[in-house]
Amino acid sequence: GMRSSMPWPTVTLADVVESMSTGVSVNSEGRQCRPGEIGVLKTSAVTYGVFRPQEHKAVLPADVGRARLSPQGGAILVSRMNTVDLVGASVFVPTDFPELVLPDRIWQLLPRASDVDARWLHQYLSTPSSRAVISGIASGTSGSMKNISKERFLGVSLPLPPLSEQRKIAAILSSVDDAIAKTE
Repeated sequence: GMRSSMPWPTVTLADVVESMSTGVSVNSEGRQCRPGEIGVLKTSAVTYGVFRPQEHKAVLPADVGRARLSPQGGAILVSRMNTVDLVGASVFVPTDFPELVLPDRIWQLLPRASDVDARWLHQYLSTPSSRAVISGIASGTSGSMKNISKERFLGVSLPLPPLSEQRKIAAILSSVDDAIAKTE
């Protein structure tokens, strides 16, 4: 009907993100964790569009008490520090991973469930136009690691379709993501 032609309102990430937290820097070994150990995510866990929990390193026992933030089901993880091409890369976390923790260079966003579908938001943040905006707000000298400030990131604006539309879009794109993950 006529209503579908109405433009979607523009909001900022601050409007639709419930909380945004980051992990801490911990010392680790260059191997995956064994049962009973804690693993800290590597940046590569959030680089390629689909969450890769196996990309982690075993946290040294002395540092286990300091590492508290685990990937939470329904959250979005964002690389806040990386090369210009990869800074701001995001993934959707399908379930809780209590044996893993976040480092200081990965953010965990919990979207406001009443306004935004987390899978849709991750997919929106992964579009080429969003990636260009996000790498544009990152600071750092040319050729070096880029870093995004929390304030600038939360200031990024986006169109907000109704939740039902977001879910439809997310369902279609998620099935594509799953197919890609299986092929890999």
